[in-house]
Amino acid sequence: MAAFLSFLRGLAIADTLFDRRWRATEQALDRLPESAADRHRNLLTQLAADFPEVAFWLGQHEHEATRQEVHRLSLGLAEMQRVLIEFSTGRAPDDRRAALGVAYGAELRRPIVSSGDVPAGLTVPTLGEAYVPPLCRIAELGPDARPGDESWWDDRPVRDDLWQALVVHLTSPGATRAPLLVLGQPGSGKSVLTRVVAAQLPPADFLVVRVTLRDVFAAGDLQDQIEQAIRNDTGERLDWPALSRSAGDALPVVLLDGFDELLQATGVSQTDYLRRVAAFQHREADQGRPVAVLVTSRTSVADRAQSPPGTIAVRLEPFDESRVGTWVATWNRVNRAAFRALGARPLDREIVLSHRELATQPLLLLMLALYDAEGGDLRQAGELRRGELYERLLRRFARREVVKERAGLPDRELGLAVEDELRRLAVVAFAMFNRGAQWVTATELDGDLAALPLGGAPARERPGLRAPLAAADVVLGRFFFIHRSRTSLDERRRETYEFLHATFGEHLVARLTAEVVDDLVARDAAANLSWREGPGVDDDLLHALLSYAVLSSRATVLAFLGEVLAGRDGAHRVAWADLLLRLFRDVPYVAGARRFDDYRPRRLRVPVRYAAYSANLLLLALAAGGSLTGRQLFPEAADPVAEWRAQVGLWRSQLDPEEWQGLSDLLALDRLGESGARDLRIWTHHRRAAPPDVDVPWLLGLPAGQAGGGWGLSRDLLARLRRNAYLTCDVDSAVVVHAVEPFLDKLATALAVFHTAPGGSASAARALVDAWLLPLRPATERERREVYLRGVRLVAAVSGVVPEWDRAAFLGLLFDRLAADRAASPELVAEVLAACPVEPLGEPAAMFALLRCAQRALGANEVTDLRLARIVNPLVRDGVGQLDVALDGVTADVLVRLHERGLGETFLTPGLLAAFEARYGRQHPDLVRRLDPLVREMVDPPGKRRQHGVANEVEADS
Repeated sequence: MAAFLSFLRGLAIADTLFDRRWRATEQALDRLPESAADRHRNLLTQLAADFPEVAFWLGQHEHEATRQEVHRLSLGLAEMQRVLIEFSTGRAPDDRRAALGVAYGAELRRPIVSSGDVPAGLTVPTLGEAYVPPLCRIAELGPDARPGDESWWDDRPVRDDLWQALVVHLTSPGATRAPLLVLGQPGSGKSVLTRVVAAQLPPADFLVVRVTLRDVFAAGDLQDQIEQAIRNDTGERLDWPALSRSAGDALPVVLLDGFDELLQATGVSQTDYLRRVAAFQHREADQGRPVAVLVTSRTSVADRAQSPPGTIAVRLEPFDESRVGTWVATWNRVNRAAFRALGARPLDREIVLSHRELATQPLLLLMLALYDAEGGDLRQAGELRRGELYERLLRRFARREVVKERAGLPDRELGLAVEDELRRLAVVAFAMFNRGAQWVTATELDGDLAALPLGGAPARERPGLRAPLAAADVVLGRFFFIHRSRTSLDERRRETYEFLHATFGEHLVARLTAEVVDDLVARDAAANLSWREGPGVDDDLLHALLSYAVLSSRATVLAFLGEVLAGRDGAHRVAWADLLLRLFRDVPYVAGARRFDDYRPRRLRVPVRYAAYSANLLLLALAAGGSLTGRQLFPEAADPVAEWRAQVGLWRSQLDPEEWQGLSDLLALDRLGESGARDLRIWTHHRRAAPPDVDVPWLLGLPAGQAGGGWGLSRDLLARLRRNAYLTCDVDSAVVVHAVEPFLDKLATALAVFHTAPGGSASAARALVDAWLLPLRPATERERREVYLRGVRLVAAVSGVVPEWDRAAFLGLLFDRLAADRAASPELVAEVLAACPVEPLGEPAAMFALLRCAQRALGANEVTDLRLARIVNPLVRDGVGQLDVALDGVTADVLVRLHERGLGETFLTPGLLAAFEARYGRQHPDLVRRLDPLVREMVDPPGKRRQHGVANEVEADS
């Protein structure tokens, strides 16, 4: 305001104002900011009152609920529905939209676990009663976002306004431009959130379609999947464009649940999935049918889909104490009568919170409640990990079913029967795991149970004329955590089973795997003959189970295995690792039929099964031993690194892209030794260990070079890069080759020559790229010095293996970057030029680039100018001091400035100055004048090299 008053005083009208008028003006201006703010607030309040959506966008909701009430917990997102109904401007829905609304609204009246037999006497709360909105973090996904990385979310604040955030999103224009991505860990409530949102969005204003991606044709396009989901939910065949147009003013909302399961179902990369969703939204908007889309996925696979611009991600967070308390209160209220009848105590909130790791996940919180109600008594349980809770629960439920069917069994037989039940459940888990799906059909499961020696139950007779129960029905019909569904596909009935959550199956996969390996270890220890001399351990069952899918595709399986092994002593883990290593070494040589070959969850080529089995043996050995060296894996190999490269090549070529990516993300590696003593160390790293820079000499098996040395690769190797990428159709190689093709075509030696420095060996191409990319991030003077000096020292080191023209071209490119680098100090420029070898500077382009660098650095200080003069003068003059390079604007400027500082040692001929004036006089008239003191008569000593450029023209004219 002071500046504005000063401006007013400078106007002519200010001279006509009296002091009283000036004081009134100043007072009015002093009140102006506050008055403007009041006016803005009044208008904003009126806008929020007229349009409630605006109030939510601004975080200023001022209806019946106070701000404190807005942030309170709202069971079942009922508050979201109430607010949206307040906003409602839509008409009553037509029959089709109403049918969808009825289908989704019915979800709220169903129990949160909707199938099977829950413990006797207990009542499972309905979804509408028990759903508690979780905490969340929200972020827009820009180009550098890493939503699959847990640490990336740390800077985003935890929020307790999930339902308000959903309202803001669904009532804002951005909802129809890009998808909303909902992320969470297994059991965090992603699918349940979509069920509740579908049920609570008012049909008058929203046309909701919930698509469970595992229940629709995975390879179909999005429109086909939507139409199939509508048919599954309503029984009607509806055309999406017609349905969307019929919505009128209501906003279509598509909820796509289970992107991670889509990855498993298709077995192919889905990196463009979210972009295809956004393209669908853009097409619909162009057709006048804007649609909002919400996609759910496990956090761990979020990075496998490129986010289109404008994508918002919501990551569901674990429950806090108040949410746990709210859920526990609901559980106790619903089961109050059951607790009295059973003589049991209500679930204690504080005891539940003592198992915080489990209690903060909604699904595991339910498991804790069931465990406590079944007599588990959490007060006596001590510290429980997730695997321990699952084991106790599954064992307790299995025991209850065995006792119900076969009362009076002795303890030993009862224990064996319980184990049989759990093994059959594990066959169910493997049926899904080995098919890369979250469900299995009854027919498939019957075949698996018959093929494996794990207590498969025969068909059970029913009384009367009813058909006997199949093995799948016998195994699965009794457990609340297994959901059975019946669907019709192509006029055929299909019955499928799935675990209520995938982690149940993943625990059972880990459990049976550990049990089978334990059995092999025990039999190996009891054998009379040495394993190496005898016929070998019979690993047919382990091979049958672990040769169809890689364990790293489900990271939770490995986590459960880690829990199992953590409870074993060191000797047992050593025995595990030893046995698995021997199997790993022997498996390439095992041929012929195996027992359990009738177990075929899917049809795979033999190399694929070998790849999966060998990868799993390695992962199990690493789980037991922590890390392994190449010589432990391949003790008979002359070069274990070559064997490892071949093994990894097999995995990469045979595993499907998702499995290979999961395995490569998990494995970490250290390179050991050098030359003929090379080795490596392998271990698992659950945070995607970042590899160090490529060490080319190590890869080639060369001895460590002396610092300062240079060497080159064969040109044939570079030619093979391009041929191999083309022949193999390998995406990774093709992307890299495409990036370096300009080098291959114009300066191939930049890729083929290397310089050994204290920090390792680097190619000329790498040195150039490092220099070119310096402007993209802040770099210190020291970092710049290392980059530029590495480049000029490389040119000096490879003089014996690289043609002079290539060396000059490299220097020209490097000096061009240095000349343009305004952050490089003049002292650094002088130091780099001083380190430059002289021979390549005979090429005009290299000399010109050097002179541009000198031009930029001259004038900084006397010391630097003197150093630059000592570099430039010998390069530009001949033996008698006459200019020996082309005279252009840059060269002229450098010569003039050196001369004016008393540092010049070069003179020009009159003809050369005249030619320069004719060509450059209009552009640089000052240079022509300042060059005049450098002119002398031409001296042409014997053997003088003829000049280029302007000098040649002068001599031709004379």
